[in-house]
Order: sequence, then C-alpha cells, then structure tokens
Amino acid sequence: MPFSEKKQALRRQIRSRRQSIPLQDRLKAAVRLTDHLSALAQSWPPQTIAGYHPMGSEIDITPAMIALEKAGHRMALPAIHDQTLQFRLIRLGDLLQDGPHTTFQPGPDRPLCRPKVLLVPLIAFDRTLNRLGQGAGYYDRAIASLRQEGEVQAIGIAYECQRLEMLPAEPHDQKLDLVITEDALYHPITD
Repeated sequence: MPFSEKKQALRRQIRSRRQSIPLQDRLKAAVRLTDHLSALAQSWPPQTIAGYHPMGSEIDITPAMIALEKAGHRMALPAIHDQTLQFRLIRLGDLLQDGPHTTFQPGPDRPLCRPKVLLVPLIAFDRTLNRLGQGAGYYDRAIASLRQEGEVQAIGIAYECQRLEMLPAEPHDQKLDLVITEDALYHPITD
C-alpha cells in the first residue's frame, strides 16, 4: 500500500476510534487535560500560546485555554491565509469567522503574533512524537517556519486512544516536543 494510502487508512481508523468516545468521557477528558496543561504551565513566564478551535471529535481545549488566559498568558488561534497558518491574538469569547476546511478562525482585524507555545491538534501520535494530522500540512509548515525563527514548543493535544506504537513519517513531518492526553504527558522516546 502506498505511503499516502497508509496514512489515509490510519486517519479513518483513529477518527472512528475518537468518535466512539462517549460524550461524558469527552467532558471528563477535557477537565483532566486542563489539569495536566495547567500544572505544566505553572513554570512558564507569561507568553503567547496558540490553541485551536476543536473540529469534530477533537478533544476540547477551551477549558485549558481559559485557564491559561486566567494565568496571564496571551492566547492566539490559527487562521488559514494563502495556504499557511497565521496566528492571531484573541480574547476568549471573541467571535470567530468561518474559515477554509470547516474551521473557525479569528478575523483579519485581530493582531498577528508569533506564539512561543503551540497546542497542536492531531489524529494520532507515536512514542517518538511523530504526529499524524489532517493531511494538508498546515501545522508541519507552521512549526518548521516558527522553528527557523527561534524557539517554539509544539505540544500535541490528544485523547489517550490516539496513541500508536509507530506512525509512518516523511521528511517534512515535524515532530512534537510533548504530547498531553487526559491520562499522561509524553516526552519523546528515541531509539
């Protein structure tokens, strides 16, 4: 099976797994994830953190973003512009606009920013913190660009059921620095 077909099959499998999580368990997972992320962020100086607006069955990080904003961090969301991700500062509660691929994003009136921390949605991750995304490469390009400009911490956000032993990875795929699920924090394991 060609590489791209393997990735597509994995996306279907993990989306189905994620969609089968009962609503009550999703709500509990969001609370536990918020606890993990808040504990991690206690040692961070105030900085700009880019979250995301959850799509479909992605874990809801809204409670975590609220906690981070209350702790003094500036929050941002991605906006797709010319096939790239831009990051725009927001205040939680701002109205979002319809974006490409059924996304919601800040409008062009919100200031552009360079986040120091990216909270990254994903379909699946593995023990070396490879990430399988939606397939358009937006986050891979954004992480690569931000890393060329300086330090950025890319933190994957997922349900525990999205963890796999090993993912197929291509040279352009950007590894994550950390993954947080409702159950654990995962640091990369190197072979």
